Amino acid sequence: MSSSSQDQQILLYGYFRSTAAWRVRLALTLKGIPFDQKFINLVKGEQNEPSYKEINPNRVLPSLVISTTSSAAAASSSPSRHVLNQSPAILEFIEEYFPDHGPKLLPNDLFERQQVRSIVSLVCCDIHPVQNLRVQVKLFGKDAAAREDYAKWAIGIGFDALELTLEKTAGKYCVGDTLSLADLCVVPMAFNAYRNNVSMDVYPTIARIYRECHQLEAFRSCHPKKQPDCPAEGKVGDETAGLVW
Repeated sequence: MSSSSQDQQILLYGYFRSTAAWRVRLALTLKGIPFDQKFINLVKGEQNEPSYKEINPNRVLPSLVISTTSSAAAASSSPSRHVLNQSPAILEFIEEYFPDHGPKLLPNDLFERQQVRSIVSLVCCDIHPVQNLRVQVKLFGKDAAAREDYAKWAIGIGFDALELTLEKTAGKYCVGDTLSLADLCVVPMAFNAYRNNVSMDVYPTIARIYRECHQLEAFRSCHPKKQPDCPAEGKVGDETAGLVW
């Protein structure tokens, strides 16, 4: 299906440091699809507000709301507003719904496409949920040191597998020399690793891909430090080197 982004109003619910929202922000930006953002502060618990629970029953980020303009809605029998949840599903939707926008982020080759989806699943299903804020708070409350130790352990287990995988699939990017959905998932997860003081020396392929992707303006502009809801004290440092506040 092909759709003109000019007929859509696209709203991304996110948070500057949400790695899942970052994935979707990257896809929209790379494809040149105009979108607005509404920020949900996870630290303040705004995801638990009834108004957001109505949009995302699981109270996590991101959510993507696509509304057709009045003229487009009048010409179509489809609903005028769609709420999309779960970042991997949203990424695939964007790829299918806007096929004529920007770079293709899924390879044509069936086996390479499977490699991309496997890496996406490794990050989004095996690594990210185990180390995310919800789990850390449940296990360790406000103990920041314990939360960081746990995150380092959880990310490390996943990155052991991810590094071995990328050693076999990577060229310039995660799968060969062409940017894909895999890179959109690995880069935000690598940022989380840096932020939690994971030693990236033992994950040279992941670290190289992180740096390589940040040579692209889309990745630099989507970095948490560049988001409107990033606190002023966070907008310092060199994100291309993985430095965080």
